[in-house]
Amino acid sequence: MVLILFERKDERYDHLLMYCFPGDKQRRTQKVARDMVDIQDVMSIWCFKDKFYVMCVGDRHLEIERQQLGDITSFSVRPIEVADTTLWTSVGGTDTHTTVSSLQFVECGDELFKIVIIYPARGYDRVDIALFVAKYDFSVMELKEVDSFGDHNEDQREAKDGGELQEAIPWDILNEDLVGLIANYLHRLDCIHFRLVSKANRAVMPMVKLTASCTTRCMYLSPWLVFSRNKFQDVYNFVNPMHNKENYLMNLSDILGATIRFQKGGWLLMSKGFNSVFFYNPFTKENINLPDLPVDMYSFSGISFSSSPTSSDCMVFAIQQMRAGDGMSNEISIYFIKRGAALWSIFNSQNMSTEKFMPLHNTPVFHNGAFYCLDYNGKLGVFSLEDSNWKVLEKPHQQFSGIYPSFLVECAG
Repeated sequence: MVLILFERKDERYDHLLMYCFPGDKQRRTQKVARDMVDIQDVMSIWCFKDKFYVMCVGDRHLEIERQQLGDITSFSVRPIEVADTTLWTSVGGTDTHTTVSSLQFVECGDELFKIVIIYPARGYDRVDIALFVAKYDFSVMELKEVDSFGDHNEDQREAKDGGELQEAIPWDILNEDLVGLIANYLHRLDCIHFRLVSKANRAVMPMVKLTASCTTRCMYLSPWLVFSRNKFQDVYNFVNPMHNKENYLMNLSDILGATIRFQKGGWLLMSKGFNSVFFYNPFTKENINLPDLPVDMYSFSGISFSSSPTSSDCMVFAIQQMRAGDGMSNEISIYFIKRGAALWSIFNSQNMSTEKFMPLHNTPVFHNGAFYCLDYNGKLGVFSLEDSNWKVLEKPHQQFSGIYPSFLVECAG
């Protein structure tokens, strides 16, 4: 059967539901009251579990059920409301001035899903910032966030030598001096795993000695990748891309619901809710709170900090593009706070044209007492901590593509 929802432009008439079956010589129609649905909000129609669903923008949709009485076919049409209780957060900001979104509906595995994709305003449909997936449960009229279109069991077993497991090498043959020497050149996380190899290692390496100082002797430290393992954001993956992609799982249920925004020196800068920001060390489980942000909702293009939050000169810096008070022009808003301060400082700079400086969804880089920010045209904005001054450098410019933007990276100072 083919089903079409036909819009009647004349407001004096109801909309029409047009349908036909294979072999029919003409389409049949049924009226649909205009107040049931705003046609401008209609996205698509899906046949799902023997019913039709007219999916719309927002929470209000239409449910259409076929009724058959002899040779007479009719449809029961009723509006339904599906409560959307999901709280979607993006690693990058999602303010409406620098991002756009795309809404799609997908049927998969006898389930109906809603997909929201966030794009930067420049390079729309080519570079995505975030992707959110939620599943419709029409039995309770709720929309529930999920992390995939179905249950996929990941086989993490690694086969070697034609599928046979290699025999383990006995590590307990190492003497105490050699164990201690190896431990001095291991990252803290590696030390924890090295202790678990044998009882002898645990005796030589008590946990009280596993401090962050054990990483200072290693000459080959590289940045690690960290990301949430599941939709509950309580299990995280730590991946070393420079060491055979070694992979560690950590249960961080004590920061449930928080989002990683930036990391440096083993510390994570995280946000939770609409305006809560704090430091968290996943290895020591230490937490350092910051004053609440003076904004209604986290929507920064980028955020970072200058040095370890345990140092007195640590500075947190955030940037976003906002609509000015006149409602017409744009301005660059900068928020910064020094470790130990009670309130955030705010700096606003007029930005009459989005072509002048349009912050890229990227992390600012701290270098020689200033934070550097990249925009979609390849321009660099610099905020000096010494005099709280913001300026846009004339060069470099036009070095990057606005559609496929590049990123700033700090390397060896």
